[in-house]
Amino acid sequence: MRWRGHALVRIHGAVGAGDGRPLRASDDAEALLVALAAGAGPVVVTDRRIAGVLLEAPGRPALAYELDWVDVDDVSPAATGGVLLLATPLLGGLTLDPLRSHPFPPNV
Repeated sequence: MRWRGHALVRIHGAVGAGDGRPLRASDDAEALLVALAAGAGPVVVTDRRIAGVLLEAPGRPALAYELDWVDVDDVSPAATGGVLLLATPLLGGLTLDPLRSHPFPPNV
């Protein structure tokens, strides 16, 4: 699978449902996903990983992210119409809402 384009992206982290602490430090049996960062920017999806950059926004510098497919445990539809990728080893995930695609050059 290959895709290159721009997307709205939310980077999620898991926190305890009751105490709101990062899941690794929480005693809660229930967890919630919260958006730690959000924005738009370029994204590349290859057979091995998803990588991109959230463009600079007021109060936040540009933020690069990368998620290897081997770390993705679940792929499901997001409420926004995009896709939610959950990664248990990272205790979080990504939500991608594609805005537009760009064709790959012939030799990529």
